[in-house]
Amino acid sequence: MERARNESRPVGRPMSLGDYFVVSTEWDNWCVSTEMARHIDACLDADPASPWITFVDVTGARVRVRADRIESLTQRSIEQRGVSRTFERLARQERQADSMHGDDDRPDARKSSGHTSRRRWRSSRMSPRAPYRQR
Repeated sequence: MERARNESRPVGRPMSLGDYFVVSTEWDNWCVSTEMARHIDACLDADPASPWITFVDVTGARVRVRADRIESLTQRSIEQRGVSRTFERLARQERQADSMHGDDDRPDARKSSGHTSRRRWRSSRMSPRAPYRQR
C-alpha cells in the first residue's frame, strides 16, 4: 500500500498543498478540498437544512459534524498564503525596526525592559469567530 502511494506522485516533482478550505468549529478545524467545500456550502444553504453534515478532509478522514456548529468555511489559496507570509514578514521587520529605534509609542509598552508585543497578524485567523450562517 505504501509503495502505491509513493508511485502516484511523479518522481522529482515536489509535493504541493495547493488550494484548500478550512472548516472551523469551536473545537476543531479541518482542511478540505475545493470540491468538498462546495459540498459543505451546498449543505449549509439547503432548505430544509440537514442537522448533520458529513465530509472527508484532505487526510481522508470522514467527518460528521452538526451543521449549526460550523463557524466558518475559509478559503486558503496558494496566492493568499503567499500574501499572508509576505505580510507577516513585513510586519515582523517593522516591529524589529521599531524596537531598535525605540519608536514604540503605545502607552502600555515596556520600553525600559525592551519588551515589545509579538502579536502575529494573520489575515484569516485574527478576527473573532462568528457563526458561518445566521439561521
